[in-house]
Amino acid sequence: MVENIEQALANLGIPRPAIFTLNGQQRLFIRDPLNEGWTMYPEMLGVVNLLKGIMPDADVNYAYLPLKERVNYTSGTVKLDSVIVSGNKKKFSITFQPGIYSLVFTYEFIPADTAGPGIYPPGPDRCYSATYFMRFPVTIINDNGTITSGTTRVESNCYHGPGTYLPREGRYADHGNTISYVAVLLTETVWDIALGTGYGDDYCNGAEGFSMPNRSTFLYVSRLGDAN
Repeated sequence: MVENIEQALANLGIPRPAIFTLNGQQRLFIRDPLNEGWTMYPEMLGVVNLLKGIMPDADVNYAYLPLKERVNYTSGTVKLDSVIVSGNKKKFSITFQPGIYSLVFTYEFIPADTAGPGIYPPGPDRCYSATYFMRFPVTIINDNGTITSGTTRVESNCYHGPGTYLPREGRYADHGNTISYVAVLLTETVWDIALGTGYGDDYCNGAEGFSMPNRSTFLYVSRLGDAN
């Protein structure tokens, strides 16, 4: 009965979604540009300096994203896992069963001004451009007919206000965007969820990276159907 329902949904092309939100456990700070003081919002949690030290254009230099499952109606075809890679640092991945999937990663970055007390923005003094990339899963059909899993890189550009420490300026450097991809996967595939900085970056994140709030950073996965 369950298999019949699953097949009927696949034949109708009804999307089945899963939503994973950022699960950072650090408190973020908002700077008061008038009083040069700091105000902490306890409800604002996220990840501070996620991309600190991450050099632009480096395919192997990226940061893993801590995620938490919020909704999953994919009937087990999309599964979130995590493993410890070093110390208490975890790598989060998603295991996909064969199928067609729409993947949309939505993010927001809060400038270094707001990362916390004593944290100053990085050079250059005028930072207007930020570029991020993710590597999404793909199925590769080789010349000999064998099938292997790989990834393809997709970038997202953001232009924003200056990242200076001047009153009324740094707060305008908030920025966000989406990175999206449609994956056709012919075999079971494991995808490591990571973010890097791309070719158009002013190296805004490298010294004291921008922080990411949980409230506006999430991964949306939708199973569109079978990959026949």
